Amino acid sequence: MTTNNKKALRQNPFTAYRDPLTGQWVIILHSASTNQNYSQGSK
Repeated sequence: MTTNNKKALRQNPFTAYRDPLTGQWVIILHSASTNQNYSQGSK
């Protein structure tokens, strides 16, 4: 039996994507600045 819960779900604050060059998964927090560059693989 299911129960009806009227609470709204929280939105996920993270976005995950896979870097096509390195194959690594990158997780970004939405509240962080969106202008930050992913610089782990570039030296």
